[in-house]
Amino acid sequence: MRTLTRSLLLAAATMLTLEAAPPIKNVPTLDTTAVGASSSVSLGGLTYVNKGLVGVGNFSSSALDSRGDTLGSFSSFKIDTNTWRKNLDGSYSGTLYTLPDRGYNVGGLIDYAARIQKFDLSFTPDYGLTSVPQTQLSLTFKGTTTITDFNGNTTTALNPTGTTLSGFTNVPTASAGGVTKFTVDGEGLAIRADGSFYISDEYGASIYHVSKTGKMQGVITPVQALIPQFLGSSGFTGFTTDAAAITTANQTGGRRDNQGMEAVDITPDGKFLVSMLQSATRQDNPGNKDFNRAYTRLFLYDITKNATPTAPTEHYLVELPVTRSKGDGAIPNKTAQQSEIVALSKSSFLVLTRDGNGNGSGNAAYNAAGVGLADNPQVYKNIALVSTLGATNLAGTRSTRRPTLRPSLVRTRLPIR
Repeated sequence: MRTLTRSLLLAAATMLTLEAAPPIKNVPTLDTTAVGASSSVSLGGLTYVNKGLVGVGNFSSSALDSRGDTLGSFSSFKIDTNTWRKNLDGSYSGTLYTLPDRGYNVGGLIDYAARIQKFDLSFTPDYGLTSVPQTQLSLTFKGTTTITDFNGNTTTALNPTGTTLSGFTNVPTASAGGVTKFTVDGEGLAIRADGSFYISDEYGASIYHVSKTGKMQGVITPVQALIPQFLGSSGFTGFTTDAAAITTANQTGGRRDNQGMEAVDITPDGKFLVSMLQSATRQDNPGNKDFNRAYTRLFLYDITKNATPTAPTEHYLVELPVTRSKGDGAIPNKTAQQSEIVALSKSSFLVLTRDGNGNGSGNAAYNAAGVGLADNPQVYKNIALVSTLGATNLAGTRSTRRPTLRPSLVRTRLPIR
């Protein structure tokens, strides 16, 4: 998750078909709620209260982890609820686990071992109206858990070239230092009650179950509709992410490059694993346009008897907003892809949908590396309250097995600050 900006509270519940237009956000959508005030929204008999931004924290960008690498970004983070406490002084404390993506790759993908970072977290929320130093949240680094496969080998972040390893098929693999490894671009993190983890992977749209010590216990491979399909003449196979060369002319279906399984969580009762693709599959993305990626997919797996089931019990479409990168009101040219999910129940979820524009990128004086980011202000960064009640369950249908899709869905969208 990245830093969120406030947004105007909206609510809608509409019966849609795939052909229906997604919500259009072509000018900056900002929250007008006063600092220090709260707002709320109700859905399904429950009221959700939003108190706005009540705490900020940071740590040094030069900080190192236990493997000697920089700590990196927080692609996902989850608090261990077994450790979460409210203290007598009104503060909160607990253990935070974070997932640092696929490592430093400005100069290209590297042989970076997937890992989980552990922090002690202390949080004293500030509900006041006065500007204060950004010290409400503190993180103390405690250690690194390296992810290893079933044979104790580390994973890699190199571009996938194979699809089979350790008896598993349709998993991304690559050769690193003469050893074939699972290729992992960790994006989503969830914690089971027993202390083990789930990691969702962007390369293969896979989900890995790993022990407390980081060793793989099992893999959930994606449904057929998410596995990349290439024309034989293209020369591409497997889960390659060579985005510069992949087009609709040679990839006909499956997850779009760099748009794999972005988020994962476990329902509060511990019975279901929920995961979500970052944006639409290639077959649901006509013309390979950024604004046509609005219909992403959400999966539920029953993990009561098997930690890594072979198929989801529920499979839905979730509609994402489309945005205008310049925020000038013109025709949308981007999809507000999702970046994180929190399961509130088996049927309701908080989903972070956002543009990719960073702080300061709309400032005319800001033009990083000459790439014109001054034309891209922050337009849309919301948390959507999503419900699957009444939606069409696609599990076991042709939509999970073949690159075709024309179902209907129910979408309840409740962006909150």
